[in-house]
Amino acid sequence: MMPLFEVFYQPGKLFAGLPAQRGAWILPLVLNSLLAAILSKVNFPARPWGAHLFIAIFFSPMLHAVIAGMLLIFGMMTREPPKFGTMLAMVTLSFFPYWLTLTGTTMLAEPTNLSAFVNKATLPKGLDSLLAELDILSFFEIGLLSLGFSKVTRSSIFAGFAAVGGIWVLYVSVKMAASLLS
Repeated sequence: MMPLFEVFYQPGKLFAGLPAQRGAWILPLVLNSLLAAILSKVNFPARPWGAHLFIAIFFSPMLHAVIAGMLLIFGMMTREPPKFGTMLAMVTLSFFPYWLTLTGTTMLAEPTNLSAFVNKATLPKGLDSLLAELDILSFFEIGLLSLGFSKVTRSSIFAGFAAVGGIWVLYVSVKMAASLLS
């Protein structure tokens, strides 16, 4: 339970100690999944409960595992490649403040991205999906994941930003392309 709080006030120390811990990913993954289901229910109240349970049981854990796997690939290029469990723990712990804050702000109906402040009717098609990803929470998450990557792999913070930022740019590019095709 303590790592959940340490991610808020001493993330560097927490991430540096993850290689010695086993199963540090379990509690944050469960909590992140529950927060994702709550967020889904708040955003889409008409959906049946089965859809929200699907998000909690399948989608959220798979999202964390895919991100951890992609970062593990970059981690294999470092001096001390981490194990998958260590990378998964770093990802789930990094996402906990993100999901917690995003769920809270969504429940309060406070927008967190630039997309909420522009007239969508006048925007070019792919620009709205780009603006939807430009928010302080996303940048905080990128910074926390980058710090975690650098501590877990014992590499530089620049290597962390390169790995995490590269994945984020790929994600945003695919999302923008998909919005242009729809």
